[in-house]
Amino acid sequence: MRLRVFILWLLAIAAAHSNSIIAWNYPLAGYQEGGPKRKLDAPPEPSVFFSQGDILHDITPPVPAVKDKPDTKLDWLIWNETSGLIVSKGPWQAIYMFADTVRMGEVLSSAKVIVDVFELAEGKQATKDARPACSFSVVARNGKPVTLKQTSGPWNIDFEAVPHINEWHVDEEIRFSTRFQLSLTKGDETLKIQTAVRSHANRAVRLGRSIRDGRGFEVRATFQLLRPDGQILETGISEERNGEAKPLDRALVARNKSAEGWFESILISPEILYEMSPDKSTDDADPFAERPPEGFFRKPRFHFPLVDLATGTIAASGRPLWDVSGLFAGLALKPGERISYDPLCDQLHILATDEELFGKLDMLFMGCHLDPPNLAVTITGQDELSVAVISNGKGLISQANHKGEILNSLETDAVLGEGEGIIEVNLEMRHGCPQNVFKTTGIVWNGGKTQLGSAATQGEAETPWMLQAEVLRQEDSP
Repeated sequence: MRLRVFILWLLAIAAAHSNSIIAWNYPLAGYQEGGPKRKLDAPPEPSVFFSQGDILHDITPPVPAVKDKPDTKLDWLIWNETSGLIVSKGPWQAIYMFADTVRMGEVLSSAKVIVDVFELAEGKQATKDARPACSFSVVARNGKPVTLKQTSGPWNIDFEAVPHINEWHVDEEIRFSTRFQLSLTKGDETLKIQTAVRSHANRAVRLGRSIRDGRGFEVRATFQLLRPDGQILETGISEERNGEAKPLDRALVARNKSAEGWFESILISPEILYEMSPDKSTDDADPFAERPPEGFFRKPRFHFPLVDLATGTIAASGRPLWDVSGLFAGLALKPGERISYDPLCDQLHILATDEELFGKLDMLFMGCHLDPPNLAVTITGQDELSVAVISNGKGLISQANHKGEILNSLETDAVLGEGEGIIEVNLEMRHGCPQNVFKTTGIVWNGGKTQLGSAATQGEAETPWMLQAEVLRQEDSP
């Protein structure tokens, strides 16, 4: 009986460390030309990433990424010309080092921005499955401005955006940060929105909403990542598990205390780790730098020992990760403390004996690993105005008549406090012709409301001005 249990235990360990199959949705054009490429009559072995009739090319590097280190050599590397995938199999160390030569953040890609405008009837909100009254889309290169001026039915559109693809979030969580300037005219009224938001791919985010006299507009934006061939890139990296292609598990874990100690996981760009590396070089620019191993189109930048994470600490499919504790020697890690890195999901996992280490890391990174969230700032009174802003960012929403006179407007910047409990809002509100101006700073609990003022005329009931602010999470949008 004991022997049978021991054999099962060995088989479990072998399964956890067996060579894995990983696919990158990465155009081969992203590689520099060169290296071996041989057309195959059949795949090297059955895989969910290969189908009958696929055109396959063997691009396996003939040598390990690190000389005399067998665990840095891939079993095989196949370019599936039909699907556009690069499919690999090998030990995790080889997979991780190849991932660094792929550098998904440098994929030549463009952002598609889809804008939907919804007309709101009295007392109604736009539902997720509502049909837009006006819709348009534009495609722009990463970081480059795009402008659209056109008439679509009764709508006059004047739109400008600068989409940025967040370079290290190109697995199942492709992210964008985008600056907008939008002017929409229908009939005698013009809606204007100026703001910037962050967004996940293929999910809508509400840019703004304006309601006057019980009717109004709501504007949403959706982002997609396009490869050079125009295909939508929905997942950057996938793993074959139990005969299915699965996006890699990302296990972002808020700080918590476990049996091993304090644990937290955060997103960190590999570029930040590279800047910390004592082996940092400019191999891509220096013609006399060490050349990449044969079959690799770039020299891998990292080679760290692998470490297993304890069961229950993180749900990372049992994958061993890179032990990068040595990069943080200056923080004087205590016995039992460890910092590991997942190069496929760009996550840093911190195991500490107490919370002191987290404070040191916060000082070291100064928030560079955090994406400020979107905040929805809403003012309600006689009318309702709402605009999305990035924490510490500014936003504007306004409506004007055919003479260009502002009917109502809200200009704001908002800051999310530590722990996401409270939000400070600076705002300037304009209403009516002639203009009534109200400018103030308020604080409100996340998701809560507070009264900032009120107005009343003789014979009419008092109208309170209510401020609401909340973290606008993707799953909450619209």
